[in-house]
Amino acid sequence: MQKVVKFGLELRRSFLTGRSFLFEEVPLDSEESIVVRPKNETPTPGELEVLKILWRRGPCTVREVMDELNQTRKRAYTSVMSLLNVMTDKELLTRSPKGRAFLYTAELPEDAMLGELVQDLLRRAFEGSASAFVAQVLDQSTPSEKELDEIHQTIQQYREGDQP
Repeated sequence: MQKVVKFGLELRRSFLTGRSFLFEEVPLDSEESIVVRPKNETPTPGELEVLKILWRRGPCTVREVMDELNQTRKRAYTSVMSLLNVMTDKELLTRSPKGRAFLYTAELPEDAMLGELVQDLLRRAFEGSASAFVAQVLDQSTPSEKELDEIHQTIQQYREGDQP
């Protein structure tokens, strides 16, 4: 999303969460305009990694998230804290005080966030075509016979109006 901005702030709505956010103030020395891009609201791979920890464990401190992340790759406390603060600014997380620390919680449940991500990808990349989306998923993955049976069963349930 791009927007030409003059002095001051501009209120915009998030396509992903429907929440409002402000562009940063753009100080200009003249009357000229510049293009400002807001921070990406879609979770990055690192942010998704944090969200998965919070969905699995529930509310966590920076240290608890860092301990989980460090099982796969070493990260500094300040780096994890910065990531959580960015995610809070993007309204992916909420933060509440717990003694001298903060507890971070995923703003949306896992199903809701993944649903929004899939819906956005379906709209932007596949022009809303579920069949093209599913065909691409199947082409890019190697589902086992068991997974194909589960997919078939899910489709049958959907057809019968008993959505999973």
